[in-house]
Amino acid sequence: MKKANIKRLPLNYNSLDLFKFIMSIFVIAIHTHPLEYCNNSIITNFFEVFFKCAVPFFFLTSGYILSAKIREESMDNKIEIIKKSLFKIIKLYVLWSIIYMPLAIFYYINHDYSILRSIIHYIRGFLLIGEHYNSWILWYLLSTIYAYLFLIFIIKKKLTFRKSLFICITILVISYTLDFIVSTNNQSFYIFTIMKKIIDYSISNGRLLTGLFYIYMGFILYDNKSNVKIETVVLITSFLVSYILSDDFVTKLFVPIYSVSFFLLVKSLRIKDSERWFFLRKMSTVIYFIHLYVWTLYYYIVYGNKHYGLDCFIFTTLLCLIISFIFVYCKNKLHRNKIR
Repeated sequence: MKKANIKRLPLNYNSLDLFKFIMSIFVIAIHTHPLEYCNNSIITNFFEVFFKCAVPFFFLTSGYILSAKIREESMDNKIEIIKKSLFKIIKLYVLWSIIYMPLAIFYYINHDYSILRSIIHYIRGFLLIGEHYNSWILWYLLSTIYAYLFLIFIIKKKLTFRKSLFICITILVISYTLDFIVSTNNQSFYIFTIMKKIIDYSISNGRLLTGLFYIYMGFILYDNKSNVKIETVVLITSFLVSYILSDDFVTKLFVPIYSVSFFLLVKSLRIKDSERWFFLRKMSTVIYFIHLYVWTLYYYIVYGNKHYGLDCFIFTTLLCLIISFIFVYCKNKLHRNKIR
């Protein structure tokens, strides 16, 4: 059987590249807690709600760009392109799992884990959670892997848009339900206690399932015609409801609404072409993957144990910007020299 002839499309989305870079800084903020010692609830609530759209933005962008790559292709080509992207994500997941493995080993030694317990704990984190000690970034890759497998399933089965969307929303509801069960302290129902233990010892929470929803939404939004007024109203309204109520569960319900609205507004921006946007996209990827290592080394050197705060955020951000800039610049220069 002949392999599908896959065309490579030049993709240039300036606004998405710019905001991916901004969102990579947001991710640093999520992990380092720059407002850890801020007592102003107005400020802390605002940033806590807004930072929640950072990871969904990455997922939405991935789905959107993938959709752009395959929209004009035959079914065979579509599946081949997604498989190619899937294998790339799997390689990244394995690579960065290995890179972050020393932190996991350090954690196991520090907490007197036996070798057997350490191995079981690591395998569970690798296959079911996408997380080990101070390597929370990995869950994004694992979630993307499962989402791409779902997209292949949709295309192969020729599922209609309604059926696919229904499945995605159902999975998102399941994700929120799992989170609710894990967070509840209700002892009235024995079934809740049992389910909580099962979740705790397996997937930990429902977070891993959210990538499927957001990537599929980005996937179908490629054909969406933006209405800036409606998207602005939806974004502001959903954001304000989340902010005013300041309830974790309510915020969770509105995160998909204001995340998608925000993404659509960013997508509709028209920014003049420049190589700097692609450069920032590459920097954002490096920042995303290295920032937890930078933060970990900083707080251990300065404080001797895990620490959060504004200084952690500033140092981690500045060093990540420097490292990512040098890395991307050198990589581009090497690539240009090879072409010559």
